[in-house]
Amino acid sequence: MAEVERRWQAIDPLLPVPGMSGPDCGARLIVTGSGGQPAAVGACEHWAGGPEELDLAWGAARRYQLTAWASGPDVAGALDPLLSLWRDHLAGLPEAGGKDTAAVVTWPCRDIGGIAALVAHGLAPFGVVAARVTGRRAHQPAPPEGGAGSEAVAGAERHGLRIRRATAGDIDTVVRLGMEVIRFDAHFAAVPERPGAAAAVRREAAGLLAGPECWTWLAERDGTAVAMVAAQRPESAGWIAPVVRLAPTAYLMFGFVLPAERASGIGAALAARLHRDIEAAGVAVTLLHYEQTNPLSVPFWSEQGYRPLWTSWETRPAGSLRLSAAEHQEPFGRAYFGVGWKEPGPPGPHEMLIPALLVTGTWSWIRRNLPEALTRIHSAHRGRRCAEWSNGAVCAASAGLDGSPDARRALEMSHCRQPIRPANAWKVPVWS
Repeated sequence: MAEVERRWQAIDPLLPVPGMSGPDCGARLIVTGSGGQPAAVGACEHWAGGPEELDLAWGAARRYQLTAWASGPDVAGALDPLLSLWRDHLAGLPEAGGKDTAAVVTWPCRDIGGIAALVAHGLAPFGVVAARVTGRRAHQPAPPEGGAGSEAVAGAERHGLRIRRATAGDIDTVVRLGMEVIRFDAHFAAVPERPGAAAAVRREAAGLLAGPECWTWLAERDGTAVAMVAAQRPESAGWIAPVVRLAPTAYLMFGFVLPAERASGIGAALAARLHRDIEAAGVAVTLLHYEQTNPLSVPFWSEQGYRPLWTSWETRPAGSLRLSAAEHQEPFGRAYFGVGWKEPGPPGPHEMLIPALLVTGTWSWIRRNLPEALTRIHSAHRGRRCAEWSNGAVCAASAGLDGSPDARRALEMSHCRQPIRPANAWKVPVWS
C-alpha cells in the first residue's frame, strides 16, 4: 500500500491514504508481480439496497463493488488480471446475472494508467465524485444574495427573485425539487424511478432541514421556489468522508434549477451562498456526485470550483463483465482425460486406477465448459468399465485450484463423490 499511496499523492493530492478497512466479501483478489510481491489487490463488497433507500435512485438494486489498488510501472498490466479474477468471482454467483445488478469499480479520475484495462473488460464511466477545496473561487462571480429589483443576473434583468434559507416548513418544496433531481438524473444513470424514492427523499429532506441554520437554500420568484441547493454538514457526511484526504468534509446533496430559469445565474448564486456557509464553518472540502454524461452538471459544477476526484466504472448486469482482448486470444482453461487414484497416496496392491478428468483454468472457464468435457468423456468411453464416470470423477488441479473453493465447486458440479489426483502424464486434451 505504501507504493500505491506514493502514486496517488503524485497524481492527485486529494486522494486519501489507501487502506483495506472497508467491507469485503472475502474473495481472494491478489495479482502478484515480480519477486512474488502483490502488483494489484482488490476488495469486493456485495451491496443490496432496501426498497426505500435513497441510493437506489442512482444505481442498481444489487451492486458488486470492487475497490482496486495497483502499483508498479504497468498499472493496466496489473489491473487487467485483477479484473479477470473479479470476473471469475462474479461468474460463480448466480445472482450476479440478475437484471437489476451492476459490477462497479471506483477508480481515481487522474489515474489514467488503469483506464485501458477498465474499458477492455466492458466497464463504462457513470458517476463522478467531484471535490471543491474551500476557498477556491468560481470561474464567474455570482450575484449577491437577494438579487431583486434591477440586480443583473448573468446579463439579464431578473425582477422578483429572492434567495433565502429553507426551514422545516419547506419540506414539501424540498421533496418536490429533490424528486426533479432524481428524474433528470435518470436519463444518465439508466435507473427507473423507484417506488420508494419519494419517501426516501422526504426522510433525507427532514435531516437536511433539521436545526436552526440548515445548509438548504431556496431561490423564489414571486413566492414560488424555482431552484434549490442543499448540503449535509460534516457530522452527516461521514459516509463519504473517507474518499478524500482533507477534513472536515461536507456533501452537496441536491442542486436543481427549473428549466425555465436555467442559464440565468440563479444556480451560481445559490452555490455561492452555500459556499459562504461552508467556509464560515471551517469545512476543508465539499464533495458531490454527478453523472459523467450529464450535459448540465459537468460544466456547471466545474465553473463553481469542483473538479473530478473518482469515477464509478460500471457494467450491467454484473455478470456481463467480460474477458479482456488478451484473454480472448488465449484459452483460459483445458480439460484432459487420464487416470487417477482415489486416495492422495500411491495406489495400494488392491486399488485400481480409474478414468479421470483433469480440469485446469479459471473458474468462469470451468463453469462454462466442464459439462461439455464430461459429455465428451462419457461418449468416448461408453460401454467400458468406467463406473466412476457415472459420478463424474474429476481431478481439479493446477492453476491454483488445488484445495480451493473453486476446486470444490468443480467437483460438486460434476457430482463427483470424492476428489482424485493424477497418476500419469495427461496427454489427451478433450476440450480447450
